[in-house]
Amino acid sequence: PLDDIIRKSCDEPSHRAIFNNAAQHYNHCFFWKNLTPWGANMPNDLKDAFDKEWDSVENFQAQFKAAGMAHFGSGWIWLVYNHQAGKLEIRAYANADTPLTDPSLAPLMTMDVWEHSWYADYENEKAKYVENFFGCIDWHWVERHWKRATGQKYIPMDWM
Repeated sequence: PLDDIIRKSCDEPSHRAIFNNAAQHYNHCFFWKNLTPWGANMPNDLKDAFDKEWDSVENFQAQFKAAGMAHFGSGWIWLVYNHQAGKLEIRAYANADTPLTDPSLAPLMTMDVWEHSWYADYENEKAKYVENFFGCIDWHWVERHWKRATGQKYIPMDWM
């Protein structure tokens, strides 16, 4: 399985090319799966979790956007569930790195901040891309990942 390839190759210098290709495939697939062209309303359970962690959805979005704007170069901004801490977190990763390599983290949502993801449409206005990202999130898809990570009942997904 792709997850195993990523986990087994991440720390082995001689397998870095394998890791880069496998992890970028995973990251990009995850990114496209957490988007929808029409956006989605956030389910109440997930909204409550954001309110608990960040006091409001707006505060979460502001911090997620700030992480996206602060990230220099190629990479990803992830929403993860940290099993050890028992909470949601925002994490930035460079290049092909992914939270999948840390067994204490469950990936929930990601934003691609590689220049190729935004420059063609936004040129030098990365902030518009980061702002518009939230209009395309499939929050129900994110919620299913969160519920699975926290052991709650959820509707099974076909992939990831």
